Amino acid sequence: MKAKPTPGPEVTADPYFPRIKESIIQKTGLAYYEDKEADLARILKARLAACGLGDCAAYAAFLEAGKAGAAEMDELVSELTIGETYFFRHPEVFKALTAHVVPEILSRNGASQCLRIWSAGCSSGAEPYSISILLARDFKPQLKGWRIGVFGTDIDKKFLAQARSGIYQDWAVRATSPEERQAYFERTEQGWQLRPVYREPVTFHYHNLIQDPLPLPALGLSGLDVVLCRNVAIYFSREQIFQLMERFHAALNDGGWLITGPAEIGMDRPPGFQAVNLDGLIVYRKGGGELQNSPPAWTPPVLPGIAQDMGVAALPVPPSHDAPQQDLADEDASPGGGGLEEEQELARLSERGQWIAASGPARRLLARAETGQDAALKAIHVLIEINDFDGAEKALRRMLFVDRKCQMAYYHLGLLLSCRGDLKMAKKAFKNAYDLAVGLPADTPLPGGEGLTAGQLVKMAGLRAQLESGK
Repeated sequence: MKAKPTPGPEVTADPYFPRIKESIIQKTGLAYYEDKEADLARILKARLAACGLGDCAAYAAFLEAGKAGAAEMDELVSELTIGETYFFRHPEVFKALTAHVVPEILSRNGASQCLRIWSAGCSSGAEPYSISILLARDFKPQLKGWRIGVFGTDIDKKFLAQARSGIYQDWAVRATSPEERQAYFERTEQGWQLRPVYREPVTFHYHNLIQDPLPLPALGLSGLDVVLCRNVAIYFSREQIFQLMERFHAALNDGGWLITGPAEIGMDRPPGFQAVNLDGLIVYRKGGGELQNSPPAWTPPVLPGIAQDMGVAALPVPPSHDAPQQDLADEDASPGGGGLEEEQELARLSERGQWIAASGPARRLLARAETGQDAALKAIHVLIEINDFDGAEKALRRMLFVDRKCQMAYYHLGLLLSCRGDLKMAKKAFKNAYDLAVGLPADTPLPGGEGLTAGQLVKMAGLRAQLESGK
């Protein structure tokens, strides 16, 4: 039997090492490894040995080799990122949420009765689950009837798989008392399983903070009240961090809160935010000056809600295709102002979270043949917000009937079909978006993309198509 090749003793001496280093940083956004060549070389050497490859060029080629390469990229990302996390890590953060942040949101959002919290870079899910526990434990009466969305995202698919399982070992629950463990978890042969009532409100998604767009309503990452991004900035360059702060700013509601890790370089003075001292913890609120060239806010989508047995109204995941459908040209679509006036009215109502009222101008815009792709997609997001998933799908398919080359309509149709569980058709929609964008120059702005380029869509749609294949 022919022996497998083994990597040389010094990966950094490999002539292909600089190229694969640049490629890895570009694909993952982990600029941390720009000046950590020894750490990267150690990880690459281990992965080369695991794959039976002798040099960096062979490994780079393998990473592009279809499903096997995608699986190896997942393994590499797991090695490159730090997954150490546990429930209620840094208790001062959760004290601030309980004493100040959530009460302020309850007061501010009393009319909309909607609360959205995002844990960005959530690792194996302890942080978003801790937030779910906190809301059920401390705010159950106040949140009765509210629509609650807690979102966790990460680039490590292994972490996300563990998060969805809700099973943890002793290390992850070490900051909880025995009484709390009994209340929040069930002891199983696999470990501590978080009780369903705390798992149900939390939704996990793959999301690359550097490459993927924000706001991103299809994943719930828009119209947010709180963003927690802690101990993540160590991976990114200052330029990347500044761009990320701009994107967080666009994804947050006015007055929304940004909570970062302690003394994270580059995140200590985010533009467009005001620093607030909450009992010694410095957090940030959206305000205090507008960002230049920041992307416009998108209208938020429907969110999964806190479970009924917590006494809070559940907001279901998009239902099956037999849900009642409301025609786009119903009584709400009675003649109103001109198209521009409708777009302005839609933007004004959406920014205030007045989704039912916004559905009127949304339907009227969608009923007009001359409505542009940007306005049509924003109107469709309003339909998603009011749970009219059939109407949203119908509108997207109508856009594609008019223009079979509308890349963004295919992409958003893929996101909607994925949420509805139709993975086969979702993959097809993502592939159509990819095929239409890949032939364009990478810097070409896409109609309906609000600044998104063809190159960005190629990466996003290609990744989504792979994810649907692996679900």
